[in-house]
Amino acid sequence: MTHMMSRLTNWLVDKDIYGHPVTVNYQGSDNFKTKAGAIVTFCTFTLILFNLANTMAAFNDGSRQSET
Repeated sequence: MTHMMSRLTNWLVDKDIYGHPVTVNYQGSDNFKTKAGAIVTFCTFTLILFNLANTMAAFNDGSRQSET
């Protein structure tokens, strides 16, 4: 179970798009990626997909935004 969590954590950290460039290589990588950055990345992509789904649903059902 611990090995599976470690692999999941490493996979999530690898997806971190908010890692800051490091002027020297840190553990063979140009960016320093963190678990917090991975969580924020996941939330960002989730919100983007949610917004895309809502926009496409509104487009498909013909609803229109109106001002009164």
